[in-house]
Amino acid sequence: MNVLCTSEIKLIKENGKILVEYQKCHYGHALEIQHIRLPKSEKQNIASKLVSEITPQRILQSTRDNIEKDSKRIDLLKMKDLENIKTSYGIEWNDGKRDFNDAFSVALWVKECESLKENPVLLFKPQGQEHNILKTEDFCLIIMNSFQKQMIKKFPCTITIDNTHGLNGYDFEMTTIMVLDEFHHGFPVAHMFSNKKDTAVQTIFFTLVKGAVGVVNCRIFMSDMDETFINAWLMVMCDFNGGGRDDNIYTIKHLFCSWHVDKQMTEKDECFRPL
Repeated sequence: MNVLCTSEIKLIKENGKILVEYQKCHYGHALEIQHIRLPKSEKQNIASKLVSEITPQRILQSTRDNIEKDSKRIDLLKMKDLENIKTSYGIEWNDGKRDFNDAFSVALWVKECESLKENPVLLFKPQGQEHNILKTEDFCLIIMNSFQKQMIKKFPCTITIDNTHGLNGYDFEMTTIMVLDEFHHGFPVAHMFSNKKDTAVQTIFFTLVKGAVGVVNCRIFMSDMDETFINAWLMVMCDFNGGGRDDNIYTIKHLFCSWHVDKQMTEKDECFRPL
């Protein structure tokens, strides 16, 4: 910056003690908004919202909706700011997190589930742990509670697979198995969170579901246009280990999701559109 700023923090360790010298005044350069502290009044306002059990997501969304032409520090509010306010004011919010570290928080939740009468966790494979199929760096969490088991047994005829990605900064994907209930509404009966969606991990998913509820004799299987899901389903539920389908033994109508069909056709139209 071609200036010598007076602001600094010195940390000294002496005789087992930590001494900190802090000079907060800046000099010789502009004060950037992202480095400004939140005003005390704003902190108190946010703390009161957290105490009132307004979710952090709603607080952040409300802040974004009220951004004005002249930016203020509150306009840059982040989840980290809310966590700092929560800690400084001694507030507990019920967002399902057991710890600030997401990996540790999930591990704690899985540990709590082990003490339940009906443990919904079919598989928990954290990153860094060895597995006979998945790689060490892979993550996989499969969940299916007792009511979901009842639903897939009651309505096995139509199975749909939904795959969602971009849920968070870890780039994990959520794969959901759904059935059609008596009202013809999609009902989720199992979830898998994983860092991949290949046939191997889908085979693990369907195998654990099969172990929990038995063979699912569906007649209609709907998925996206990727063959990963249907191949894994046939191998697990129909014992078709790559040998091809035998319609005399088992008949499944494989349907494609209309959204993916429309998307595929739109992309092809763009490719063949005359110049």
